[in-house]
Amino acid sequence: MCIFDFKQVPTTIQQMSTSGEEEIKYLAEYYGEDKIENGQVFLTIINKYELIKEWRFTKLILCNFTTFQFVEGWEFTFHTTQFITQYPNLTQIIHLALIVPDSNGNVECVFSQQKFN
Repeated sequence: MCIFDFKQVPTTIQQMSTSGEEEIKYLAEYYGEDKIENGQVFLTIINKYELIKEWRFTKLILCNFTTFQFVEGWEFTFHTTQFITQYPNLTQIIHLALIVPDSNGNVECVFSQQKFN
C-alpha cells in the first residue's frame, strides 16, 4: 500500500490533509465488518471508526521518517515508539500490508497511481 510507504509521503500541507483518506476508508469498510465467504465467517479485525482517526494522526508522523524504506521504516517505528499501543487498528492493517512481498508492492503503487479512462 503506497499510503504506508515513507517515501511516498506528500510534501505539502494540502496534500497531507487528504493523503490516504480514500484508501483508509476502503480498508476500514473491508476489514471493519464481518464477512461471509462460502459459508465461512470472517470476523472483523479492526474498529473501522478508530482506524480512520488513527490514520489522521499517523500520516503526520510519517513525515519524520521519509528516509526509510517501507519495511525498515515500520520496523523502526514498531520497535522504537509506542505506535503499536497507541494505534492498534492501524498496526493491524500495516501488518497486513507488510505481508505483501515488496516486489508486488512497487507494482501495486504504479497501478494505483494510474488513471484509467
